[in-house]
Amino acid sequence: QWNGRIGKKKVMSDPKSVEKVMSLASDPALQAILEDAEIMSMVEQGDFNGLMKHPKIQALSENPKIQDLSKEMD
Repeated sequence: QWNGRIGKKKVMSDPKSVEKVMSLASDPALQAILEDAEIMSMVEQGDFNGLMKHPKIQALSENPKIQDLSKEMD
C-alpha cells in the first residue's frame, strides 16, 4: 500500500524526481486540467469519483511523466 508521506519524502529527496515534478508545471495536459472549470469544481467539491471518470484525468494518468513519478513513489 502506498504511503503518501513516505512517497513524497522519497520523491522530494531525489533531485531527478524533483526535476520531473517541476517539469509538470509546464506540461500542456496538466495546464489544460488546471484551466478546466468543470475539473476545478470537482476538486473543490471533493468529487473524486467524478474526477477519476473525467477523460482529461484519465489521459493524465496515462502520461509517461506521471507514470514515472508514480513508480518512484511506490
